[in-house]
Amino acid sequence: MKRIWPYIFLIIVTLFSSACGVLSVESSAQTTAMISPPTVRQSEHENTLLLWEGPALFAEDQTECHRLRVTQNYQAFVGLCNGEQTEVEFVTNREGGLAGMVSRFAMFQSDMPDGRIIFNGRGEVDGPAWERAIINWAQFTYTELVSGRVGAANRTVLAWNLGEPSGQSGQCQMLIVLAHGYATAGLAPCEGGQMQVLASGWVDTTDWEQFDTWLSSNAPFYRDNSYLNGQGTTEMSVDEANELAEWAETMYAKLTQTGSISNDMPVALNLRQLFVQHFILNIQQRQLLVGNPAGDFATKIAWSRSNFQHLRL
Repeated sequence: MKRIWPYIFLIIVTLFSSACGVLSVESSAQTTAMISPPTVRQSEHENTLLLWEGPALFAEDQTECHRLRVTQNYQAFVGLCNGEQTEVEFVTNREGGLAGMVSRFAMFQSDMPDGRIIFNGRGEVDGPAWERAIINWAQFTYTELVSGRVGAANRTVLAWNLGEPSGQSGQCQMLIVLAHGYATAGLAPCEGGQMQVLASGWVDTTDWEQFDTWLSSNAPFYRDNSYLNGQGTTEMSVDEANELAEWAETMYAKLTQTGSISNDMPVALNLRQLFVQHFILNIQQRQLLVGNPAGDFATKIAWSRSNFQHLRL
């Protein structure tokens, strides 16, 4: 019997040590999990109004990830997702800009197949169509900030000529809609020239949801002196084009009746200028993203902003 006790004691010690080892490993894992430093994403959330990552407009390599981040105090940083971020000058007081978006729209975040977005809005307006609008704003804003060319013409998705109003020969009613749902109504010479802004404001949700359907599904569409800069591939039918024309008339009437007068929209908007703006921005962005000049992305941004300022219209 005495010979058995040493073996029993040895077995008990072994089992106890094994149990302590398991508890020790589990406790260590839990402690490690609790004290892990915050990830980059977690730290960004604390001081971020908007964070967008995805392919840049006009970039030939649509697999390359670009980033725009705007902090709570409206500092803007741009660059490649896996590279250094460059702080750039950012206009904060533009009507229909980020400050207005933050107060109007609810917060959301979304992981997309080709990127992600975090928007820390403080408003109540929400919905998939508005989320796409905010993504549109981020993409166009990124393009403008890296190129140094900021203007409403760059992000115009609808420019519609409604014709001459009664008693104003030679002046045509114009409706301009930006990619993030802000619209302006005005008068411009029918042959082209400066537009007198009459009113501007946000498109209401019902109207924007209808417009978003045309914008996201249809290819660019042109009719006489009007166009829709569609983001899809489907050719717009005659019936849809007529519905869009009616929508533009209704929106123009709503804006001139209820919208506010704005001095932030450039007064020199006309269709010829809008076409040229899109053309120049496309060329400029391609030169920036394809490889001119040599160097890191921050160098490319500085080169673009310094070499294309003279192309402002």
